Amino acid sequence: MVQQVFALLVRLDALPAVGRLGGEIVRIVSNHDTLSDVCTHFDVPLTVIPVERDQKAAAEAQQLALLDGLRIDLVCSARYMQILSPAFVERWQGRIINIHHSFLPAFAGARPYQQAQQPG
Repeated sequence: MVQQVFALLVRLDALPAVGRLGGEIVRIVSNHDTLSDVCTHFDVPLTVIPVERDQKAAAEAQQLALLDGLRIDLVCSARYMQILSPAFVERWQGRIINIHHSFLPAFAGARPYQQAQQPG
């Protein structure tokens, strides 16, 4: 599940490595439709499931149903910018990778990548 184009490009650029590891990116799930051109370019299907503040549970139920239907082994969340519910995390326990700038505690707040580059 991704939200930003940069995060998606970094992950899709790794497609050859994913294949060498015996994996396959079968779907990109996003809460925005801004990724359609990139997904088309890399020939990876995109499913957009909007996440509204008062409808998060319904959106997450759609995500879970989609992921279950695809029979995937691993969920990679890349800059998704949404808090996953305990039920979602429990369902995919041990099979979620979260790639998110929150792992840069020295650069809290907006634009952490830019903050990290400024000091050199």
